[in-house]
Amino acid sequence: MKRLLLVLVGALLIMALAACGSSEEVETSNESAEKQESNTVEEEQEEVNAEAVNNNDEENMDEESEEETLKDDEEMLIDEDDYSVEHQKIERTKDEFGDEFIDVRMRVENKTDDYLDFSAGSLSVDDEMVNDENYDMYIETEGGKSAEDRLSIYSFEEDDYELPELEDNLELELWVDDEDMEREDKHDVRIEF
Repeated sequence: MKRLLLVLVGALLIMALAACGSSEEVETSNESAEKQESNTVEEEQEEVNAEAVNNNDEENMDEESEEETLKDDEEMLIDEDDYSVEHQKIERTKDEFGDEFIDVRMRVENKTDDYLDFSAGSLSVDDEMVNDENYDMYIETEGGKSAEDRLSIYSFEEDDYELPELEDNLELELWVDDEDMEREDKHDVRIEF
């Protein structure tokens, strides 16, 4: 009888412990599910907040960035047997940092079999010289290819230099060189407004 009682008490203890363990697991599972749900809600809220910030940044960027087309007609500037340079568009841009740019978009065509480099020498706008620290242009083209790039005139917010208005003209000394420097062609280019 003692043995039977011992076996029954042992079985009851095992069942009681198993029942306690399973209720802890159920509670842990419930807590885990609540935490996951809470984390999911928090993650969704963070995503919504991040999206709102991104949209706000894009709206501010659009509001702060300005672009104005100054000249939109194509004009052949140089048409030689070996190459040509065509002006396509001139735009004035102010970015979200307050930096201003004038981009003179150009298309160059290399009609030779050699590399040609197109670069800006001196530059003046409305008969005033532009400091060479405030503009650049370098277009390299492989033989038989064409490329689109730009002459950029720029003024950074912290600079004292203000971009010219481009009311009358833009004059550019345009250099065309080959990679051996055997060719050094200089062209004086003038774009009227």
